[in-house]
Amino acid sequence: MAIAICPGFHPPSLTDEFLEAINFPAPSIRSTGCPLDGRSLFKEWVEAFGDPRNCEYKITVISYSAGGVGAIAACWLWHQAGGKIQSLIALDAWGVVLMGDFPIYRLSHDYFTHSSSSLLGLGDGGFYADPGVDHWQLWRSPHTAIGYGQIYGKTWDLKMTAAEFIRSVCGG
Repeated sequence: MAIAICPGFHPPSLTDEFLEAINFPAPSIRSTGCPLDGRSLFKEWVEAFGDPRNCEYKITVISYSAGGVGAIAACWLWHQAGGKIQSLIALDAWGVVLMGDFPIYRLSHDYFTHSSSSLLGLGDGGFYADPGVDHWQLWRSPHTAIGYGQIYGKTWDLKMTAAEFIRSVCGG
């Protein structure tokens, strides 16, 4: 598995804190371009992981806020070029249409954001903080955002942290 991180418009220190809290043991790339530009993100992935048709990894994409716009576009480009997407995990991608031929999971900082975003693509599962947390807290400190997570088609709707949900989706 390889991880592609697609942050939004926020101080880079928040992404540093997110990566420290999640602590993935996988090769990863942190996008540095415009979070709205899927084509630039796709090019970064090609540089990091090689030709999508020959990439040895299934890519897990984790996006935040506006980064969800570029992330979903880059996922589609990667997928159409023959690459494999393990999953797209979108944190607070409110207002972003998230649909694809690969697993998609929405995480939201509160129930309202979660329920209203589901109109733009329910995906394969989701998490919402309850009680709600600040928008930046969900990204900066996912281990402190407690709420409910569910992977649709399975029987659980468990109280957990956002970090635990992300790890469960990633298989760890």
